[in-house]
Amino acid sequence: MAVNKRRFIKDKVSYSCSMPGVWKAVAHSEGCVVVYHAPKACAHITEEMERNQYFRMLARREYTNPPYTAPLITSNIAKKESIFGGSQLLKKCLDYVVATYKPRYIVVTDSCVAGVIGDDSAAVCQEAEQEYGIPVLHVDCHGFLDGEYYGGFISAAKLLIDRFMAKKELPNVTSDQPYKVTLIGEKDGPGSMAIQQFCALIEDFGLEIYKAFPGYCSIEDMQKIGESDFTVILGGTQKAYAYLREIADYMNEKLGISHFASDYPIGWEGTRRWLDDFSVFLQNFKSDAKNHKIEIEAIKANVWRRFEEGFEPFKKTLQEASIVLSLGYINPNYDLSWVLEWIHLGNLSLAKVVILDNVPETQQAMYRTMVQRFYPETTIVLETADTVLPKDALIITTQELAEPFLRQLILPCLPPIGMAGLVQMYRKLFMLARRRGERGIVLYGW
Repeated sequence: MAVNKRRFIKDKVSYSCSMPGVWKAVAHSEGCVVVYHAPKACAHITEEMERNQYFRMLARREYTNPPYTAPLITSNIAKKESIFGGSQLLKKCLDYVVATYKPRYIVVTDSCVAGVIGDDSAAVCQEAEQEYGIPVLHVDCHGFLDGEYYGGFISAAKLLIDRFMAKKELPNVTSDQPYKVTLIGEKDGPGSMAIQQFCALIEDFGLEIYKAFPGYCSIEDMQKIGESDFTVILGGTQKAYAYLREIADYMNEKLGISHFASDYPIGWEGTRRWLDDFSVFLQNFKSDAKNHKIEIEAIKANVWRRFEEGFEPFKKTLQEASIVLSLGYINPNYDLSWVLEWIHLGNLSLAKVVILDNVPETQQAMYRTMVQRFYPETTIVLETADTVLPKDALIITTQELAEPFLRQLILPCLPPIGMAGLVQMYRKLFMLARRRGERGIVLYGW
């Protein structure tokens, strides 16, 4: 059985451009305009990133049109400026932005070219702020030279905290008033399943979601974040989570707002653990009447009820299907146990597990242990030249397989969030099961 594509995930940090991170941090902040002191082509990086996210969200049926999107302008540095400097060009660009867009504030960041030239963009921004009477913020990043995407994102977020937020002394509140929670991060925007799942879990505790910082906050929103009781971090990869926690730590240092930091609620076991951790956090946050009435078991029951209701439309079809799990090489730091838990929670029939020939022996042993925990009776085989997968089975796989007649669901690189994420995976598997005849199909889990 030939493997058509083999996905290798490396631990090595991949350096990227910091400018898209700066733009993303204020992308939907009302009244903001972003200026890249850069060649025109640099804006193409951000444009491509946004286009990819747009189509990804559209395919997931999670896209919602944002109320505001910050214009992205470049100063258009060219060969001449690379020799003689581009400070005057940046000033002309800012003049154009103010005259054309009438922004409430401007965020400026530099490209690699501006960094190599040594333009004093910060001084240009200070001068422009005095002239225009609006905030002109300079994010001290230089494309690929001194950071990456999240470097720009963090620097912009910290600058917003410094300029627009202030620590506020909150009045004594009555026990029936809910805590106000600010989310750190965005996870594909307010329409995404990830955000909705987080909000549902937090609201199960009777809390009030205020805003997602920084990408969806106006100046007025940011000025009120100081009134938040605490923040909750929305990470993604381990690297993204660490960066977002840096923002939360900085907000704690500047504003005295504590944060809840925990692993993602992945699967039922992970969701229960997240709920328990969040309950303990709330109990310890303030020892007053608002906290000691948390009915954690009732909250868990409510989460499970939503899961059962979401799974019900797909249950009969999937429980009658034959499923084969195909496991190839993945980064050893990634845990696929959620996949077995997902199949097991639905009481689905796992006919066979095939370990592909690109999997080292240590990972083979890990896979066997993982499968035996949930499906001790299921046959586990190693791929050989004679291995043939049944045409009528639903193939759940880490890597796309070559045979054209197979119905394949490619597992996502990152596990889905919470129980709603598992329901979304059931929906994709259901779509696979509805594919009739011998026509193959490949669906992606992300």
